Amino acid sequence: MEALLNALSRIDAWRRRPAVRRGAYALAAIGFVGGLVASIHARPSLVQGLDLRFALAAFAIYSPAIMMLNAFAMRAAAAAAGADIAIGPAARLAILANAANQLPLPGGAAVRVSAYCDAGATFASATRMTFVYGVIWLAMGLIVAAICAARLDAYSLALSLAVASAALLVVGARLASRQSSTRTEVVKSIVYGLISAISYVGGLWLAVGALGGATPIDALGVVAVAGVIGSAASIAPGGLGVREASAAAIAILVGMDPALAFSATALLHLITAAAYGVAAVAIASAHGSANPASEAL
Repeated sequence: MEALLNALSRIDAWRRRPAVRRGAYALAAIGFVGGLVASIHARPSLVQGLDLRFALAAFAIYSPAIMMLNAFAMRAAAAAAGADIAIGPAARLAILANAANQLPLPGGAAVRVSAYCDAGATFASATRMTFVYGVIWLAMGLIVAAICAARLDAYSLALSLAVASAALLVVGARLASRQSSTRTEVVKSIVYGLISAISYVGGLWLAVGALGGATPIDALGVVAVAGVIGSAASIAPGGLGVREASAAAIAILVGMDPALAFSATALLHLITAAAYGVAAVAIASAHGSANPASEAL
């Protein structure tokens, strides 16, 4: 397990190099814009029938709900690492961390680790539980996709997704077991991660509705695994381009229009990024450069 962590640390250090981040961001942006243009060209009705009611619901309802889920999950991860962060500062931390993930910077993990350390955790514990939190989130996304794939009778795909989810949970459990008194907090993180994964399917449904499309919810549940792929390929800021391309590829497996899958994923990505951006600016304006964890001390 230590070898795995060391290898991941080396990979993370490499992707944090400014040149790597800038290059990844440029390639991701090109892929994102190019894929979106190609999707709209293949299906012009995607923009001609845009329903702003669904887009507004994704911005005003889905995005704030995800922010709060992230806040509760981060508070649980912080507690497991030995840090005491109240829900208010945790919410600001979640927003700033996710906003940082959209930029060609080291990203949200550094924000979380720094805040946990400022709130009393050791660097090793903060790093470990940040990783565990991410692993649990990925695992829950995979298990929701596995259930949806099984409901579509795609049993081979469902089995593959379930095995991958189980492997991630084993890794997360092994790492979390090195912390004292973490069982309750890990269970909370699993519950929050599961709700978040289900909510992402709902967000995709809103995005598809905004584009005038209609897709069975189980198919969207499988396509939603693209969010997991995008997060895992974190060399691209926010999974930009990777998430959308993965959604288009997965859509073919469940009979969904790839152009609609790419565009809906891109639209939801843009809406949530905008929501996090607005929230992050509001926090920066209200609190200046104060550390969001400082109020918990």
